[in-house]
Amino acid sequence: MVGGAVGVVVGLLATFALRAAMVGDGDASVSGASGGSTTGAEGARSAPEALWLFGFDTVRVDPDTFEHAHRLGRPGFGEVRAYGHRVYMASRASGRVGVLDATTNEMREADGPPTDRTEGAEANLAVTEGCLWLVTGDGAVTSITRDGFDDPVTVEVGDGSAGGQTRVVAVSRRSVVAVVESASGLTLTLVTDEDRATRRVTRPAVSVSEGSGVVRGVASAGGRVWIAYRRELRWFDVAAARDTAWVLVANGARLLRYGVGSTRPEASVRLLADAPRTLRAQAAVVAGRGAIWALVPTGAEPGDHRAAVVRVDPDRDVVGERLDSPSDLFVGAIAVT
Repeated sequence: MVGGAVGVVVGLLATFALRAAMVGDGDASVSGASGGSTTGAEGARSAPEALWLFGFDTVRVDPDTFEHAHRLGRPGFGEVRAYGHRVYMASRASGRVGVLDATTNEMREADGPPTDRTEGAEANLAVTEGCLWLVTGDGAVTSITRDGFDDPVTVEVGDGSAGGQTRVVAVSRRSVVAVVESASGLTLTLVTDEDRATRRVTRPAVSVSEGSGVVRGVASAGGRVWIAYRRELRWFDVAAARDTAWVLVANGARLLRYGVGSTRPEASVRLLADAPRTLRAQAAVVAGRGAIWALVPTGAEPGDHRAAVVRVDPDRDVVGERLDSPSDLFVGAIAVT
């Protein structure tokens, strides 16, 4: 979720192949959950499949029917990333980490590794088979174990110059890529489990000549890192599925689909009839369970925090079900397990 100047909506994506990282219709509403009568039973065994809405409370919804909304009675925090039947959370500002288990509805929090305690760019959290990878400072990525949130190992990423805006994204079961912006351009650094063991990065970084302050989204799919560049965009978020990238534009009103190597969208999917007039933090797009899921603001006024989750079929570029959330829930993030 990124804010920027008002202007014409234009998107440009670049892909970077990382060979070492490659591995072999109806509407619903969660308004009824706001009264607390549908609160989920923490600890009870549940199916792992779920759509999660994170706001002033955490709401679990059946991802196939958009029914059976259950409140957990506690909010999530920071950025969220789904991995298997768990959703991991991390806040660079507070230094907290957490995990939500979809099979028990239990949420656990802990102190994470030391950070610079600043609100950095998006993609401060990535999840691999054994670790959480956190951006803990400009040019610094720290990994901790997924189970115990312990054994922190920090590696320096980038080109060795003064650290810049840093993001991290998982590109395989055992590796991540850190994207660092500096005055000289972008630097992509592949970090693997072996680097965690040796506490250093031994392979050269890939540098891209592009000015700083242009990246507005990072995602990965098929061993590639997708980087969304700002031109005259107001804001957008990005998710990747298969060999395509999906960019949320027009303040959440449309999704654009890009193919490998393309600089222009191959498809445009309208999510809302009219683009919201104001910029909101309530916007996200994620890939999961064979679909693209977009969280878009639907409130007409600045104090109206209503939002909708829209499911899109990535094979047919077709909008499916829509789930509306009330203003008092103030949903700001979603995840799919």
